[in-house]
Amino acid sequence: MELLTKDDLSKIKIEIIQEVKKIISPVSLENPEFLRTSQVKELLGCSESKIETLRKNGTLPFQKVGGSIYYKYSDIKKLFN
Repeated sequence: MELLTKDDLSKIKIEIIQEVKKIISPVSLENPEFLRTSQVKELLGCSESKIETLRKNGTLPFQKVGGSIYYKYSDIKKLFN
């Protein structure tokens, strides 16, 4: 029979927290494939209504999954060119 020490429990706690953060963390802006509207807003530095306008006039392609709207990072990069 092995006993767990407080140090053992602390290490397990840290590992669990790190794993949970990986699972629920937002998409990284370094190399994402898809972005949500809030991330595009932050990346472009514009308002949500501006993004909606770009979406409606076809400048910014998007995909709707369930109730969420997603944008391809590559499409966002094209706006800068």
